Amino acid sequence: MDQTPFAPEPEPTAPATPAPGTEPRATADTAQPPDAAQPADAAQPPVAPAAPGGAQPTDGATAGGAVADAGLAGRLAREYTSWTLTRPLWIALWVVAGVLTAGAVVLTVATGDPFGVVMVGLWLVLLAVIAALVYGLTRSSVARAFPPGSTFWAGCDGQMLAMSSAMGRSEMQVSAVRRVDVSASAVFLRLTTARGAVAILPRAAFADADLARLRAAVSRG
Repeated sequence: MDQTPFAPEPEPTAPATPAPGTEPRATADTAQPPDAAQPADAAQPPVAPAAPGGAQPTDGATAGGAVADAGLAGRLAREYTSWTLTRPLWIALWVVAGVLTAGAVVLTVATGDPFGVVMVGLWLVLLAVIAALVYGLTRSSVARAFPPGSTFWAGCDGQMLAMSSAMGRSEMQVSAVRRVDVSASAVFLRLTTARGAVAILPRAAFADADLARLRAAVSRG
């Protein structure tokens, strides 16, 4: 099953410098307390300015970004594999495997020929190999996007979905998402842009309000 990475946006241009004597004065409403200042070399998530109406993280923890740990890629890969194996196509394959197994056992008992059991065994091994490939490819893809120590976040304003990761920052229309599924550690987005394409995002990237807004927008869709 395809996985759609987020493509980084172009670097933002620097804002124009105001002419001498026209600098805005700080007011009581805009002044910040001394402890709000950040050191110049503080690590910040790679965030580009959003287009008008663009999504941004909305809660304090998500706005600062979540940090990927060493086990994130494995967790997301396991949950995606489990999610994949419970899709309708895979359920149909498991049903076929069960019917073939029962038929092979009956045939073997009736004829004494183990050929049917051997063929069913090979079929089950093939399914296991496919599941292992799904896990390995997913883990590799997730590890590239969310390496240990990297910062990531996601936000949704009801129309746009924004995501920042080690691969850069990306935005997409919510209308491009056909379905949203959530597991313990992951959010799976079934896209309308390509048959079977799925975007995998860490659950920790979303504030609860952003995820609820995304699911509501997709369900209205």
